[in-house]
Amino acid sequence: MSRSKSRLQINLEYYPLSWAWRLLSFLPSKAREMAALGILRSILLFVPKRIQVMRKNAQMAFPDKSAEECDRIAAASIRNIARGVAAFVRLPAARDIGRTEWIVGHGVEHLHQAYAEGKGAITFTAHYGCWEILPSFIMHNCKKGGIVARPLDNPRLELMISRTRSVSETLIIPRKNMLRQGLKLLHDKGVLGILIDQNFAPGGIFVDFLGRLASTTPIVSVLARRTGAVVLPTHTRWMDSKVHVFIEPPLPLSDEKDMDIAMAQDTLAMTQAIERWVREDPTQWLWLHNRWKRRPEPGELIYPVPQGEMRGSLRSN
Repeated sequence: MSRSKSRLQINLEYYPLSWAWRLLSFLPSKAREMAALGILRSILLFVPKRIQVMRKNAQMAFPDKSAEECDRIAAASIRNIARGVAAFVRLPAARDIGRTEWIVGHGVEHLHQAYAEGKGAITFTAHYGCWEILPSFIMHNCKKGGIVARPLDNPRLELMISRTRSVSETLIIPRKNMLRQGLKLLHDKGVLGILIDQNFAPGGIFVDFLGRLASTTPIVSVLARRTGAVVLPTHTRWMDSKVHVFIEPPLPLSDEKDMDIAMAQDTLAMTQAIERWVREDPTQWLWLHNRWKRRPEPGELIYPVPQGEMRGSLRSN
C-alpha cells in the first residue's frame, strides 16, 4: 500500500518517471515508441526476475515451443508494452477518438445495441494489445462509462496516470469499490470495463487458463446477474501501426441453477475467450504478470471439477 512508502521513496519513483513521461509527450510517434522501449528495457534491467517470469510463463503456456521461440514472444511482448505506453501518453492529444486514424473499431454495433437496451453493459478485457485506449474508445461510443482499476502504490504516480485515464471523462472505480460503484453505474445504464486476467486474491474462482489453474475474479458474472447487463468480450490488438479494437457479440451467461457452478461456468467462458486471443497472437499479452502465482487453498472454488470429484464438489480440500 502507498502509506507504507516514505515520502523519499515516493519522490524517487515519481520524478524520474514523470520526467520520462514529459519527454515522451513531446516526441513524434516513432521516436516516442523507441524511447518508451528504451526506458522499459532500462527498468527491466533492475528487475531481472520479471524477465524470468515472462520466459517461464511462455514456456509453460506453450510447451510445444522451443526456448528460443518463447524468448521471441517475450521480447515482442515488451515491444508491444512500450508501444502501449507511447500510445497512452498520446491520449490527451487524441481526445476525439472518432477522428483518430491510428485506432480502428470492429464490432462497434454490439456496443451500440447493448447500450440501447438500457440495462448497462460490461466489456471484459485483458492486458492485451493496447488496453489503455479502451476507456476513451468506449466513451466515444457511449454517454456514460467507467473502468475498474487497482490504484498504484505510489499516490503521485497514481494521480498522473488517473489524469490521463480521465481525459475522456471516464469514471475511475477503485477495485475495492467495484461492486458498489459498478452496480450503480450499470443501474444507470452505463458501460463498465473490467480487466479479468490478473492473479486474484482469495475469493476468486480457479479456472483453466493456458493449461494451468488461474485464480480469476467472478465480478463480471456477479454484476451481470444482479443487473441484467450485457457482457461483451472486448480486446485491442496492434496491427501494423494501428490499434484495432474488437468488440465481440454478447457472451451468454450460464443457465445452471446452482449459482456457484453458474458463476464458475461464466468465469471459465470469459477466460477461454482471453485464451483464444492469446493463442492467436501471444506477443500481444502481458507476460510480465505472474498470472499463476496463487494455488488453490482449502475451500476455494475450482472449475471444471477435478477428475474423481463429484459434480457438486467444486471446492478444494
